[in-house]
Amino acid sequence: MNTRICFIGAGKMANMVHYPSAASFNDVDIAGVCDLDENRLKETADQYNIRNRYSDYRKMIDTEKPDGVYAIGPSNYMYDIIRWCIEQKLPVFCEKPLGLNYHQAQMLTELAEKNKVITQVGHQRRSSPILGKMAERCRTHGPVSHAVCEFYKFDMNPMYGACDHIHDDCSHSVDTIRWICGGDVTGVESTCKRIGTPDINWVQSVLHFDNGSTGIIINSWASGRRVFRLELHSPGIYADVEIENKAYLYENGNYEGEVFDAKEVSGSDEFFIYGGFQKKSREFIDSVQSGTESTSSPFRDVLKTMKVIETITAQTLTQGI
Repeated sequence: MNTRICFIGAGKMANMVHYPSAASFNDVDIAGVCDLDENRLKETADQYNIRNRYSDYRKMIDTEKPDGVYAIGPSNYMYDIIRWCIEQKLPVFCEKPLGLNYHQAQMLTELAEKNKVITQVGHQRRSSPILGKMAERCRTHGPVSHAVCEFYKFDMNPMYGACDHIHDDCSHSVDTIRWICGGDVTGVESTCKRIGTPDINWVQSVLHFDNGSTGIIINSWASGRRVFRLELHSPGIYADVEIENKAYLYENGNYEGEVFDAKEVSGSDEFFIYGGFQKKSREFIDSVQSGTESTSSPFRDVLKTMKVIETITAQTLTQGI
């Protein structure tokens, strides 16, 4: 019998990567979809042949009785929805960030642990095929001594939404650096800027780990184009990875290096596959099917990412930025 899931949310991000991921699995049925926007609901349900359509997520869950739920939407809307699903003891896949602040992340984590619920947050860089391959190669030389994560965008507009830049996009950088460096963060040193906007849109942070590794984060929304790039350094080896494009691996003084393509490594031209989203969903589905949580981003781990994010935010305040 196939695993039955329901979707709460039919927005742009959900349709770009999460519906395609779930629909790509032969052992998964999308039993229902819920959205308040009638047009989005119809378009999404029609595209993925979902018969059962709802505007009330509680009614959908009560009627369809799914094995798990994808709750995909802005954090300011999704907190109460995710909380309710956890209270029903339903496995939950949600997008980042895990709440608008550390308090919300902590409470969702506490509820999930209390109810023994399988959880997954969509920090898909941990599941990037090309980044995983580069991390594996670097670790053959030993632990990662230091890593750099750069996330740039061209978006010079104020962030008027409920979630700020640090909690939104910067959470990806923090989470990816945590995964690459390993261990627990023991120290954070940050500085931030406002470049042409009233809100913070430039972040630089150094993370120190208990295993001796160091992570460096530079995020800017006032740059020339979108790019998510990492450097991974282990003794005698270095990878330069633009995870939606190409990676370059240099080993033992070889200046020519090796070149890898994100699509070739993943075996697909589909963004939801080479971007790591499908693998992230597969972890969730496998956990639901086995009844044992094997997700790479359960709430209890992402709570550590949120703590670093809150620390960076607090440092901007104490510095008077």
